[in-house]
Amino acid sequence: MKITITTPSRLHFTLIDLNGGLSRIDGSAGLAIERPQTMVQAWKSEKLTVNAAERTSELVSIIKKITARYKLSDKLTLSVRKQSPAHAGLGSSTQLYLAAAKAVTMLYGITADARELAMLAGRGGTSGIGVGAFDAGGFLVDSGHSYGRGTEKEGFLPSSYSKAGPAPVGVRLNFPDWKILLCIPKGTGLHGARELEYFRRHFPSGEKEAERLSRIILMKMIPSVIEKDLEGFDESIMMMNKARSFIFQKETQKLIKDINNTGGKATSMSSFGPAVFTFTDNQKTALRLKEAMAEYGTVIETKAQNHGATVKINKKT
Repeated sequence: MKITITTPSRLHFTLIDLNGGLSRIDGSAGLAIERPQTMVQAWKSEKLTVNAAERTSELVSIIKKITARYKLSDKLTLSVRKQSPAHAGLGSSTQLYLAAAKAVTMLYGITADARELAMLAGRGGTSGIGVGAFDAGGFLVDSGHSYGRGTEKEGFLPSSYSKAGPAPVGVRLNFPDWKILLCIPKGTGLHGARELEYFRRHFPSGEKEAERLSRIILMKMIPSVIEKDLEGFDESIMMMNKARSFIFQKETQKLIKDINNTGGKATSMSSFGPAVFTFTDNQKTALRLKEAMAEYGTVIETKAQNHGATVKINKKT
């Protein structure tokens, strides 16, 4: 039997509260997108084998955690067939690790939900958007983590350094069928030690920033999704750009400016980048935007995915 798991990527619009004054931190808004995808296959074999271009050791570690947790044999092959670009701001690690965990558990008939798998894989410690995208897709807002001594999180940490569980998803909506243009420049965004240092140096942020972002999401972004109002959604993204204290790199600022000058409006960077996204419902505008973005990096036309990861079971390997 062969198990195939295909996952969406995710756009991360913003972290909401990096102040902690209400004894809760993080919180996120984001969106599952159809492309790029991650695809993982698993089948039983004579020994543990992982076929992956990168992150092999991490995948081996996750497999061993899962097989130990459920008392399973680790004699299996895991093969990564497709993978979203690493460290681009699209949540590639979460999708890869959850896909691997799901494939292994299903191979042995174990039923485990996305939260349980995320805990085993060590994902979701800052944002719950990636786990929510894997589980159900769509537009997502999560409610962050309890904050303070003896709670889930005692400090401001990125997911790769946090031991907190996945943040609970408070809002999940189907997203309109708007075109999403994604530009992935060369290089990588903040990750690893650089991302940890950024969190340590810049947070906590002020209360006004958290309050402003919360209001934009509740009173502008969510209604725009429900009412399929692209203009209102554009405005919510632009308002977020102004409200956040995070400073885009000069190259990213230029890319966003060029996109806006070409007709893009809802333009921002996903997570800590470098991927930049914009939305449109006009094919002519989409063609102009593709041309403007092409000089910066790889351009992908995609749309929202309003369901989670897909599963295929082939009983013949």
